Amino acid sequence: MIKKIRTNKEYIGNNIYDKKWDDIIEKICLFGKAISDPKRVDMLRMFAENKRCYEKADGSRVEDLEERPEGICVCNFVDALDMAQSKVSYHIKVLKEAGLIKETVTGKWRYYSINCNKLNEMIEILKSFKQEMK
Repeated sequence: MIKKIRTNKEYIGNNIYDKKWDDIIEKICLFGKAISDPKRVDMLRMFAENKRCYEKADGSRVEDLEERPEGICVCNFVDALDMAQSKVSYHIKVLKEAGLIKETVTGKWRYYSINCNKLNEMIEILKSFKQEMK
């Protein structure tokens, strides 16, 4: 997290600094960190392709597409990306901190899916940030 040290409005040089930028800058930084690793971008691609697990929370295999749990479990990323479970968990943590994915708990299983609302929010923030830069 970025340490917030400024008051509501203050002068920095000849410019007035507005506190609203603290939140925007923090969101952009978290987003930047989340997409800065190729493995995390690959994970986001898997989410975008709507990949799903083939196992139910009880461990039985799902044959019917409609019965598959919503989202992807860590074990699917381990297999698809050939990474250790601890590495996948770390990447999941970074994506969750940025708000780009959401977690659903079913029994002892955790399934992850893309958070489209947050992704759209980031697109709008970046658009507005671009407008402010003009």
